[in-house]
Amino acid sequence: FILLFIIILFIFIHLQYPYIFKDPDNFTPANPLIIPTHIQPE
Repeated sequence: FILLFIIILFIFIHLQYPYIFKDPDNFTPANPLIIPTHIQPE
């Protein structure tokens, strides 16, 4: 019974806030004039 409640709660949270468990860096707008810092020239 407790497991069913936890699953339903998780589904409810995921449907209400679908981006809560995802990386927030994926939602920053891209700027084509700035190269990301992790890309280094060889």
